[in-house]
Amino acid sequence: MTDHALSGAYPISVWNLFISLVTGEYRPGEMWNRGNYRLKFLWRGILAPLLTWQLLDVVIHGPYMYRLLAMQPRLPVRLNRAYLTLKFTRKQKLRAVQFHYNTMYSQLTRRQISSWLSHDGLPLAELEGKDNIRFSVSLKSEVNLDKEGDCTMVMHDDQARVLAKITFTLCRHQGKRTLFIGGLQGGCRTTPHEVIRHATKACFGVFPKRMVLDAVCHFAQCMQIEKILAVGGDTHVYSLARYKKQSAMVHADYDGFWKSIGAVCCQEGYYILPQMPACKDISTISSKKRAEYRRRFALLDTLSQQIRTVLES
Repeated sequence: MTDHALSGAYPISVWNLFISLVTGEYRPGEMWNRGNYRLKFLWRGILAPLLTWQLLDVVIHGPYMYRLLAMQPRLPVRLNRAYLTLKFTRKQKLRAVQFHYNTMYSQLTRRQISSWLSHDGLPLAELEGKDNIRFSVSLKSEVNLDKEGDCTMVMHDDQARVLAKITFTLCRHQGKRTLFIGGLQGGCRTTPHEVIRHATKACFGVFPKRMVLDAVCHFAQCMQIEKILAVGGDTHVYSLARYKKQSAMVHADYDGFWKSIGAVCCQEGYYILPQMPACKDISTISSKKRAEYRRRFALLDTLSQQIRTVLES
C-alpha cells in the first residue's frame, strides 16, 4: 500500500498515530501484533508522555511516514530500548533521532529518501575491481540493526553477498554535528571467509570494512558532519547484561579496528575517528608495489567521486 493510501486511512497526527498503534489498528511490523507489546508502549507513553509525543512528532513529519515505519517498525519505542550506545539516556536518544531524521530529510531529495527507505536502499557507488569483478555500496535502513543506528552503509559483491556493514546515526555531540557509529560488521555468518579474502584481493588489498568506512566518511562530508564517533567494545549496546546472548554474536574487534585506522579513544569510551582514514604516501612504498597501490587509490577515488555525484546532484 502506498504512503498516500495509508495516509488516507490513518489521519496523520501524533495522537492518531499513538492511538492507532495502541489499539492495533495500525501495525507496521510483526511485533505490533502482540497485545503485550502494544500495552507496554501505552504504559511507557503514559509514564513519559512528553518524550513519547516528541518522538512520534518526528515520525509524522517525514515525507514518507509509513515507509519509514515499514523499515523501522520499532522506531516508536526507540527510547525504551538500547540504542547507539549503552550510555545514552532517553533524552539523548530522542535528540539523536530528531537530529538524524531532520538532517536526512533536509539534505536528501525526496527520491533519495524514498530509495533509502526501501529494501534495496539508496545506491551510492558501483565499483569495478581486479579482473572486472564488480562491487556495490548502498545506504539502507535495516530493522535488525536498529539498536546500532538508523542508517547502514553496506558493501555487496556481484552476487549480492554482504561483505561489510557500518551502522550509524547522525546526531549532535558536545555541540558538534556528529556521525555516531554504533555497529560494525563483516560478512554474514554464512559467508565463507574465502569470499571476503577474494573481495579484498579484487579491491587491490583494500578490506571491505575499510571500503565501507571510506564510504561513511564521504557521506559524513556530504552531510556537513564535523565529527565522527564510534562505540568501542565496552560502550556497544550489546555490552549491556541483558544482551549477553546477542553479545556472543558480535565478532568484530571494535577497538582493534578503530585503532588500526588512527582513531583515538576519548574519556567517554568512544573512539574519535579521523575525518578520512589516511592513505600511505606513495613515495614510502617500494617500487614493486607502487602500481598496486595506485590502483587501490584509484578505486578509493572512484568511490569518493560516485558518492559525491549522487549526494551533491
